[in-house]
Amino acid sequence: MSFTNEDAYKEYAALEERPTNVEPWTKNKDGEIEIAPGELFCRFNMAENDFDEVELCPRNTRYSHNGNLRAHVKIHKVKVARVRPGTLSMMELRQVNKFYKDLMARYNRPYNPEAEDAVEVPTTPVKGPPTPVPKTRRPRVPLIKTGKNKGRVNLTQARLLSGVVGRRCAACVKAKRTGKFSGCEEAVLC
Repeated sequence: MSFTNEDAYKEYAALEERPTNVEPWTKNKDGEIEIAPGELFCRFNMAENDFDEVELCPRNTRYSHNGNLRAHVKIHKVKVARVRPGTLSMMELRQVNKFYKDLMARYNRPYNPEAEDAVEVPTTPVKGPPTPVPKTRRPRVPLIKTGKNKGRVNLTQARLLSGVVGRRCAACVKAKRTGKFSGCEEAVLC
């Protein structure tokens, strides 16, 4: 399931010029512009400050894909928020679908903010923050606890921990017979 299969997005992607009645991008708390997934038109506000009238970027034609739009926005000397890798969650997918439906609803009718049936300004949907990857912990080394070999590595338990199972190599079989371990041929605990 993808937002690119929705009718509103297909209608948006088929446009040759930026839709009318679109709002400029807003900046997040870090001062970065957040571009919606699949967005193809520049909505950068060229006005000198926030109090001036909105003046969108003069390039109002469609970009071939979102990556080209992101590269273009950097020309305006602003930071673009990084995109979290991976697919959209279901909630993010719904937000993106609603964004394009609202955007095209505003595009298809004359904009009058005082009208009762006026479509509200769609807010740019973004992917959530990246989820932290849990740290892998190093397994403890199993040691022999009693007897004359106290403190040495318990090879049987180490083999079970490492997941190595099966037959022993020739060097390990010889070491078991002679009692002298010179090293494993396969560089594993067998």
